Amino acid sequence: MVKHIETKLTRWVAGKCAIVALMAASAGCSAGAGADTEGNVGTSEEAMSESSCATVTANQTFTGGADVTSPTSYNNCGKAYVVDITNFSSEFTGHGNCGDGGIEVSYADTTLSPTDCPNTLLRAIFYHTVNGAYVVEDDQQIYGQVGPLNECMLNLRGTGFNAGSHQRVAATARDVNGNTRAIRIETVPRCSIQ
Repeated sequence: MVKHIETKLTRWVAGKCAIVALMAASAGCSAGAGADTEGNVGTSEEAMSESSCATVTANQTFTGGADVTSPTSYNNCGKAYVVDITNFSSEFTGHGNCGDGGIEVSYADTTLSPTDCPNTLLRAIFYHTVNGAYVVEDDQQIYGQVGPLNECMLNLRGTGFNAGSHQRVAATARDVNGNTRAIRIETVPRCSIQ
């Protein structure tokens, strides 16, 4: 649940920074390196798009759940790493009082310095199937946030999936120069404390 709150807080702060930046033209906020106005990562030649990632062959396919770390270099549908999960397990669905079940995407490469962290982008597009075709369920992106112990917090979570469904995640992590970085894609069970 903390990660879910962090993601929502980060989005809220980013939105407020965008408003301030538009009004003041200089508010100390940044959209981050390499972002463009359409939400794609990188230049048009290397941008991952919702439509292109919906139709490619996955890098890996799992049944029930997944836990995989990508290589540092990957290039599926515009520098994305794509994972399909068939027959999604009920273990990874639903709400818990200490965290919802779902799919988490996180940075999994070399440790980032407090300087490099906010310049590193993580993006994940979550899909489900409708009549055999992948349809976008959610498209999230976040720049790294330096935590209280100088750690880099860089993860996203998709939730609200249905048991037995077919899910797809197309994800990427990019440094300030647009180079891909390793990511981890894992299904996480709902958390309940009695």
